[in-house]
Amino acid sequence: MHTLSRLLLLAVLLSLGASTADAGVLCARRAGTEAPVYNLRISHIRTHVQIVGQLAITHVDEEFFNDNNMELEGFYAFALPEGAEIDGLWLWVDGVRRTFIVKELEEAERLYDSVVVGQRRDPALLETLGKNRFQLKIFPIAPHSSRRIELQYFTTLPLTQGGLVHYRYPMNLQGYQSEPVESTSLHIEVASQLDIGGIVTNYDDNPLVCSVQRQGDRNFTVNFGGENQFYSSDFELSFEQQNLYSFFPALSYVDPDETHPAPYFMCWHPIAPDDGTEVQPRDLTFVLDASGSMTTERIATVRDAVIGILRQLRSTDHFRLVLFSAATSTFPASSELLPATQENVRDAETYITQRYMAGGSTNYQAAFQAALDANYRSNAARRMLFLTDGVPTAGDTSFDGLISTIEGYDTYGVSIYPVIVYSESIDLLYDIAAARGGKVTIVENGDNLQTVISRIMLELNITAVTDATVTYESGQTFLVYPESFPPNPGIDRLITTGRLSGDLPELVRLRYTDAAREEQEIVHAVDFKAVRTDVPQIASYWASAHIAKLIKEYDATGNPELKQSIINLSIKHQILTPFTAFLVLENNPIDPPVSAVSEAAPQPVRVSLGQQYPSPFSVSKHGQLRIPFTLTQQNPVRIVITDLLGRVVRVLVDSDFSAGRHDITWDGLDASGRRVAAGTYLVRLTSHETALARRITVTD
Repeated sequence: MHTLSRLLLLAVLLSLGASTADAGVLCARRAGTEAPVYNLRISHIRTHVQIVGQLAITHVDEEFFNDNNMELEGFYAFALPEGAEIDGLWLWVDGVRRTFIVKELEEAERLYDSVVVGQRRDPALLETLGKNRFQLKIFPIAPHSSRRIELQYFTTLPLTQGGLVHYRYPMNLQGYQSEPVESTSLHIEVASQLDIGGIVTNYDDNPLVCSVQRQGDRNFTVNFGGENQFYSSDFELSFEQQNLYSFFPALSYVDPDETHPAPYFMCWHPIAPDDGTEVQPRDLTFVLDASGSMTTERIATVRDAVIGILRQLRSTDHFRLVLFSAATSTFPASSELLPATQENVRDAETYITQRYMAGGSTNYQAAFQAALDANYRSNAARRMLFLTDGVPTAGDTSFDGLISTIEGYDTYGVSIYPVIVYSESIDLLYDIAAARGGKVTIVENGDNLQTVISRIMLELNITAVTDATVTYESGQTFLVYPESFPPNPGIDRLITTGRLSGDLPELVRLRYTDAAREEQEIVHAVDFKAVRTDVPQIASYWASAHIAKLIKEYDATGNPELKQSIINLSIKHQILTPFTAFLVLENNPIDPPVSAVSEAAPQPVRVSLGQQYPSPFSVSKHGQLRIPFTLTQQNPVRIVITDLLGRVVRVLVDSDFSAGRHDITWDGLDASGRRVAAGTYLVRLTSHETALARRITVTD
């Protein structure tokens, strides 16, 4: 894999905890050179998002324009939320949309380099750099012409107090381009298993660019965009799922290509606040890097962000400040955390303004000791916000040594949330956050201050517990992940995934220790068959967790069989790993993807799904809905009707069809012979590697 020293163009190629940084940007240079670097102007943004419960699938379609007089090689930089997985890549070549294949990393790099150097065709190569950092290389980008790129990724969404689900789409273009985007379209479809309460976006005050339309009690859409717009902040959406704490939401999926399918599942385990209210008190320690590497601009960014957060604290919150370089100083000087009164907040602002300045080395070990040597409350969510720009240069600088220090001083259970300011040095703090139940937030040059504060406040609003365990007690699950949760996870991290060997309801037990250090238990029966969907990302989510375990075992043993298992899973589920890459070549002159058992997959078949008619469809008036589709050669075809949540309403066909045009019909009934309710549905066609869908509007 390329080292970071060869990726000087990818300074913004960083991911955040539950948030994202800049929108995807395309830097470019002459092929085979290191400089100069050009920013290619974003001309069009077309994004479609499907949110199913707390699982979001984001399809990004961006077009870039090369205003230069030379042919360039592009490096696409984008940021993903923590835990997100990329499962799609497309490149437009001469008006034709070329899809990706998954190849072993060394082979993909060899093919890409050979094309760039010799054949002058149109390749694209996507690799992971670890810690949710990615690079996508594209060649060529002709002078005064555009390149269109599509990416798809999926992620689980943060859940904050009050049952609010949050989605953020990166739109901030400050520091990248000054010209407006010619056209922007962001379409979000949300389907929930629960009634939806309030819906809020950060553009609610501008109905000309953002509109929300409810579609019944459990579905809604958001449309955002316009022409010739410049964006300096992200798009933010939050919505309330009512009665969330009454069950464990879940989704399941059966892979139609598996000979002996064992369904995949995801299950969320939300926890209501301990005292029955919607607000959990918080004990917050702000740890501010004051070392010599903190420039005037970085000091100002951290200072203004911390003051902005202090002003948003609730009356039930307590706080403390730690400044560190080679040594530390605290406010207050004692080990107490102060109530967030107006007077105490004002005094804290004065302390930061007068005392916060750069100088000296960077001693993480001393900072963690000072931050944890405090009297935290037993009934509060305990969080450390660690704001820094670099790596430790004094004291113990190793991961093992710092974790040992943290565990030795932490007698209360404090989660650590690093905030990394204008820096690529993220690996150590990423690992510390993962080990201590926190998440990382990246602050990029040009980020809007309110956006930064919003990202951090989102993390601080998530309820925290300790010692959480989930057990499945009906004997129908296997390969369940995670095998253990971090010691102090937020409730948005309480997600399990696994495989099923039966269809009966599963008894699921969640045990945890609440903020008051009292052991709690929640038990629900989960009917995974009743929440069956046609969303393949459920299987991919499980595969990413299984791969993470195999990677740890491979790192410890170097067993080549483990590496091959990782590659096979990557190819089967179409997700990136350290050993694979996504590759797009003009005319696709290499082998198609292979299955996990290395059997050759069929060549892609051209399939088209025509417009169904009549539209809209009324069962009482029309009786039958006709659905046309066309094949270029004989192939198996599966067509199902689903609701917007992805749940299968009825399987219409699942058999081989000859080449040519075909028509099937739907009478508006579900699998049990009942007439479906009026609303919006999807007709989904799958045929080997092809998956197509169209909307159906059913009226009374």
